[in-house]
Amino acid sequence: MRCPKCRNENPPRAPRCFCGFVFPTGLMTGTYLAGPHDFVGDASGIARSYRASVVAYRWGALMVDTLIAVGLLAPLYLVVRDWRAWVFLLVVTQLVYFLVLEGGWGITLGKLAMGLRVVDKRGRAPGLLRGFLRTLLRPLEVNPLLAPAAVVVLLSRSRQRLGDMLAGTYVLFADDVRRLREPP
Repeated sequence: MRCPKCRNENPPRAPRCFCGFVFPTGLMTGTYLAGPHDFVGDASGIARSYRASVVAYRWGALMVDTLIAVGLLAPLYLVVRDWRAWVFLLVVTQLVYFLVLEGGWGITLGKLAMGLRVVDKRGRAPGLLRGFLRTLLRPLEVNPLLAPAAVVVLLSRSRQRLGDMLAGTYVLFADDVRRLREPP
């Protein structure tokens, strides 16, 4: 069935078009989701359409980022020889890494490998202030072994951890960010 408003082809028995046109009444309503890739709107709507499996992608990105940090700092451990100082350097390096890369560009090497991006509600890189707010809670809620952030992401309607909620950021797949940035 062809929509008289947007001219898109719809399934024969569709009650309304993706654009929001209701066939029986001829009235316009808001658009609705048929799936994550048909969504036109903001980052929170796309994030709400994700399944729980997005946690595995986020954890994979964390593993890549952690391995990079440990690999870069491992030679330093041979010089420092104090495991507490080395762990402190690891934490500080990670905080700066996430603040600069996620805040400035919305991406880390781990997120690049997993096809993820950190964005604000409009799909742009969050900026350093939002990056700082997002990173602020990272030491408390994100770690490779016990990840309370994963539980929060699973329970959150828009798949955000506490740092995301505080900063107003979302972790989306790169393809969805591209669709979000496309003009309507």
